[in-house]
Amino acid sequence: MRRREFIALMGASVAWPFTAEAQLKVHRVALVFTTAPVAEMAGPDPVNPYARAFVRALRALGYVEGQNLILYRRSAEGQFSRYHDIIAELIQLKTEVIQTGFPAVHRAEAASITVPIVSLFNFDPVEEGLVSSLARPGGNITGFTLSAGPEIDGKRIALLKEILPGAARIAYLGTNEDWEGPSGKIVRAAAQVLGLTVVLAAHTPTEYADAFNLLGRVSVDALFVSAGLYQIANRRLIVDFARQSRLPDTHAYREAVELGALMSYGADGLDLIRRSAGYVDKILKGTKPADLPIEQPTKYELVINLKTADVCFAGEERKWRGLAAMSQFDPKRASLWLSISAAFKWPDAYSITSSARASSEGGTVRPSAFAVLRLMTSSNLVGCWIGRSAGFAPLRIWAT
Repeated sequence: MRRREFIALMGASVAWPFTAEAQLKVHRVALVFTTAPVAEMAGPDPVNPYARAFVRALRALGYVEGQNLILYRRSAEGQFSRYHDIIAELIQLKTEVIQTGFPAVHRAEAASITVPIVSLFNFDPVEEGLVSSLARPGGNITGFTLSAGPEIDGKRIALLKEILPGAARIAYLGTNEDWEGPSGKIVRAAAQVLGLTVVLAAHTPTEYADAFNLLGRVSVDALFVSAGLYQIANRRLIVDFARQSRLPDTHAYREAVELGALMSYGADGLDLIRRSAGYVDKILKGTKPADLPIEQPTKYELVINLKTADVCFAGEERKWRGLAAMSQFDPKRASLWLSISAAFKWPDAYSITSSARASSEGGTVRPSAFAVLRLMTSSNLVGCWIGRSAGFAPLRIWAT
């Protein structure tokens, strides 16, 4: 072998381990939840839908556990005092990015840590003093808000009144902080305009017994569940209580409707946490959190569980309205109105659905468990879906 070729070969063999090491750089990311059990966050496809969406989104971006990613899964499991220890541990582990929400972001900010944080805020981070502005957050915190503002809860109680025109007393299920905060104030103001009396059924992030006992003693027509993130973790408990009490209930998150709640209206949280994985990717590649704007949702969902509605309104002859008749659908209009009969036969919707699928599948569509409307913040329709209960596989009927 010639001397020049030998030197080139030796140089390549020496450089190869360093090249491979650079290609296989392992990133350390933390996923911190508020109340969900850590056991539900575990594995390549976690039970918790938000953890599952985040893990899958990272995987789609090329981050695979056991190869180039270490994902630390932590949860306060409703004990907010644990956040101090969780944040301290993650700093010790040299975490590069933390994906979390309220109130962990408060604890992290108070500790003046420099680790980049991508958060899902269910409050105004500017008003809370966490960031300078939504467009240019500054510092080490960025992310997404779960709402364009507390006015969304005002819209939610208005939709509940549309469905229950005879309702007079509504129970507000939330913490004292929810009740005294912007959301609770908006709900009370909207209720006054709608001629509704709102009764507070207060609970802590993990203890609902007192609230349920109160609701067992007072007479209310429906249950309005606050938008706190702990309501997602405790959705099974809340929905079971509402069904046992035969109370029509409205939630901010569709996951409750999938378990049997009557309806929800709010941002698509799963979409937001998938997008937060994109922010994590950008930060890992060198983008500063200060340069990533805090984005607000542009897509909202009105989700109705038809089976629950059939039980809640059994025997009633009146019709209750959601948003104009499906048969009169016009994607150019600012809103969509649905006429839903008490028996929820939906003849117009089923005929449209059947004809839409008959040519491609040659079959008849069975009655579905959910009706889903996806709305833009400008009230323009994005699309309408009807999905089956098993796995909530959505069927798109229209899309603009």
